[in-house]
Amino acid sequence: NKWLPSPCNSTFQQQKLRYDFLYEKITMELFYQLSFEVEFNHEKEMKFAYCIPYTYSRLGEFLQGLSSRPEAKQFLKISKLCSSLGGLEVPLLVVHQGLEDCEQEEEGVPTRCVVVSGRAHPGESNGSFMIEGFIEWLCGDSKEACILRRFLVFKIVPMLNPDGVALGNYRTGRSGRDFNREYRM
Repeated sequence: NKWLPSPCNSTFQQQKLRYDFLYEKITMELFYQLSFEVEFNHEKEMKFAYCIPYTYSRLGEFLQGLSSRPEAKQFLKISKLCSSLGGLEVPLLVVHQGLEDCEQEEEGVPTRCVVVSGRAHPGESNGSFMIEGFIEWLCGDSKEACILRRFLVFKIVPMLNPDGVALGNYRTGRSGRDFNREYRM
């Protein structure tokens, strides 16, 4: 199953609202509309998606491949942060050169930590592609990545909302709530 963009006639233009009764409820008279045409000339099944899907199982395969690299054992630890409401594992990655010394601070030098999270909204699959690329780069052998791993501890939660992803939701998790509206300080 490969997702490919399909050539189509598309337009993005300003439009007036079609129904007068809508003007009472909203203040704008113009809005933007994306229109497209797709010609079905295939006998196979066709699927439409806002973006190319990034599934929970793809994340699992990516993390499994990452952890099987021999050089990764020096700077990568993958563990379970918690379980989601649906019982799915929410993975936590810790990336730091010399993980065994990670807990011990040098005298007078505080450990600096960078926290990165992704995919609070399940429909934003482009975020998962971005965080996968970031993790690949951070675990790579570039000079910059090696320096960052040496001086910083990265704690990465690549998918905050695996239930929403598995259920095919766009903004919410299993409870029907938007994670971005639930943070408390």
